[in-house]
Amino acid sequence: GRCTEVQVKWATGERTWVGLSSMQWQIPEMLAEYARKNNLLHSTGWHWAKRHIRDSEIARIEGHKKEKRLILVRSVWDDGERTWEPIDDIKPVATDLLADYACGNHLENTKGWIWVKTYKKEKRDCWFERAQDYVAN
Repeated sequence: GRCTEVQVKWATGERTWVGLSSMQWQIPEMLAEYARKNNLLHSTGWHWAKRHIRDSEIARIEGHKKEKRLILVRSVWDDGERTWEPIDDIKPVATDLLADYACGNHLENTKGWIWVKTYKKEKRDCWFERAQDYVAN
């Protein structure tokens, strides 16, 4: 039988399909969050993800450091836990917090944080659409 695959976008921008079983050990929290958002937790091949789902959310970012090629972010969760997580694992669930942290620490022109400039510009440019969505809901 065919194994479950996920499409991965690498740092180079290249996209490839990779077996879920190999990726779940490398980025379990990111995949678990993806599974939760897309209602896959009860689907074949995704049951393992349930143990990686947190009941709390990131409340703030209080630091960062670089280890080898990774940027690790010190996250404070609303349950009080503090963890070091790869920025790419945190970005999908705390983009605004990361962007605010980067701006507050003047990181927008630093390798690994360049995305913040584009993100902030897109947010500014789309304020009206967001306001309409908010009012409509």
